[in-house]
Amino acid sequence: MPDFLPSSFAVIAKTDNPDARNLGQILHNWLREQGLRSWLGFHDGGGALYTAVPQADLALVLGGDGTFVSVTRTLMGRDIPLAGVNFGRVGFLSRIEPSAWKEFFAALLAGRLSLESRLALTWKHFREDRLLASGWAVNDALLSRREPARLIALRLAVNDNPLMDLRADGVILATPTGSSGYAHSAGGPLLFPSLPVYAAVAVCPYLSAFSPLVLEGQTRLRLTVEKGNLALILDGQEVHALQQGDGIEIHGVPGAFRVVEMEMNSYFTKLRALGFIREERVAGSGQTEKG
Repeated sequence: MPDFLPSSFAVIAKTDNPDARNLGQILHNWLREQGLRSWLGFHDGGGALYTAVPQADLALVLGGDGTFVSVTRTLMGRDIPLAGVNFGRVGFLSRIEPSAWKEFFAALLAGRLSLESRLALTWKHFREDRLLASGWAVNDALLSRREPARLIALRLAVNDNPLMDLRADGVILATPTGSSGYAHSAGGPLLFPSLPVYAAVAVCPYLSAFSPLVLEGQTRLRLTVEKGNLALILDGQEVHALQQGDGIEIHGVPGAFRVVEMEMNSYFTKLRALGFIREERVAGSGQTEKG
């Protein structure tokens, strides 16, 4: 969608970040001075934004990557594209530096930026065939032990077909957006952000052969708790307690949300900057080995 030309904006700043709040007010005033519609709000991690934010062509999120993920999950289903101004440490998702907001808007309002569709995970929590809860994950969904030094036991099925029994410290289901986080640390693959797939990665599997799996986006994965006190953790921000016999059904939804794509090579530039891709000198050879 190369002709993305927004005319209405929702400016959302992290509540407890004074710098983000201050720039949010500046952007809100500037947008209105340009004759564009703008709404200013603040996010504290709660779900009130879903109904508070008016329909807009673009939501501009001021905070770190965690704030961006939280706002995205909260607004899921509203079909409001997002872009992030980075007030955090990493800036993998919030790619606009605060000092570069004028350059961003110059490119945006000149029609030089496009939108990229991203997959999110949707999940359901069942107990004795009763639906207890459901929701979304932007980065990852983690089934993890709640007791130290205790393995969990899960039964896995794919599209209603039994797959295996697994004993491990946990299982991570990661979207392409979140594949560079916990899942990669546990040995999972890096997935290009726009791919309609997700990864399943076991955390320290015990006496089980479970290589990281890349699943087609709409593949349904069901995980049933056989043993252990577990928690379902969404994006590292939302937690649900699980007990023996509970089931989690999860699958990807391609195109669940859209983000402003800054430039084609920005993803690889960020990978290099954060050390995911690096060059190492081979001693005495004068040549470079890429890793």
